[in-house]
Formats: sequence, C-alpha cells, structure tokens
Amino acid sequence: EIELNYANGKANIEELTRLGCTVIHGFNVHSMRLAPRSERYDRIIFNFPHSGFGFGSEHHRHYIMLHKELVRGFLNSAKKMVKDKDGEIHITHKTAYPFSEWKIETLAEENGLCLAQE
Repeated sequence: EIELNYANGKANIEELTRLGCTVIHGFNVHSMRLAPRSERYDRIIFNFPHSGFGFGSEHHRHYIMLHKELVRGFLNSAKKMVKDKDGEIHITHKTAYPFSEWKIETLAEENGLCLAQE
C-alpha cells in the first residue's frame, strides 16, 4: 500500500527504522489504541491527514466535518498511546483555507492537548 501511494514511502520507512524509529502504518486512527502493541511512544506523528473523501472539494462543509472527525479520532487515540510525561503528538497540516476550517488546535484542546509549536 505504501509503495502505491508514496513514491519514496518504502525507502522513508527503511531510513526511519534504521535511525531507531518505530513506524506503524495502515490502521484505523479511531481504533489504533486497540492495536496489539501496548507500548507508549515518545512521539506519534500524522502527516497530512485526509479522510479520503472530497479531493478537490475540501471547502464543502460535509467534507470539512469528515476530516475533523478523522483528526478528532486520531487525537483521542494518540493521547492514549503517547508517553504521559514529555510525549508529543505531531500533525503536519496545511493552514490555508479550507484546511484552516478543520480547526486542529481546537480539536486538540477538546482532548486536553495544547499547541506547542506552529
């Protein structure tokens, strides 16, 4: 799946693994806390989240809500998987309209999280 969606995906995963990172992909962000791994992580990263719906129509309210639910589910799950002290959750995201309408900082605050750096 990675190779189909990302030209350098396999090489990137291999490099991150070589550098000591644990790379996990291909699971539902709403239920990742139920994954078989019970480890706590220093950092959990979600690069450019997208629900997979509405490509080119992200400005429609319906798609904005779907994307927000995806991010909300990720944050809820990631909060339970990150180390309690000094753990970090990262989201790489576009900030221009319509992506700004996802209100990621607000979604984080709903989960008891705060923005550390923009």
